[in-house]
Amino acid sequence: PPYAIYLSQRGLSKEQFRATLGFATMTSISLRLVAFLVTGLLLDKEIWLKAIPVVPACLLGIWVARKAFVRLSREALMRAVALLLLASGVSLIFRAAL
Repeated sequence: PPYAIYLSQRGLSKEQFRATLGFATMTSISLRLVAFLVTGLLLDKEIWLKAIPVVPACLLGIWVARKAFVRLSREALMRAVALLLLASGVSLIFRAAL
């Protein structure tokens, strides 16, 4: 969320926004992957078995996002990002209150 907030205020085109946020996300995921590998978490067979059903859902999400990205204007994309950030924040507050 902090990356998305920062980038949404930079005046980037939607393509620049997507590319920059994608690079930041891939960097973060890559670092976590290395950390999990070094600590041995990725060597557990159970982890891989649980990941199998998640992969098709991720691929479907990427496909849907690509279709939506082509159709959305920059303003609509920024509104969607703001709504997702708002929903995420409300969810965190709600969970903290429980």
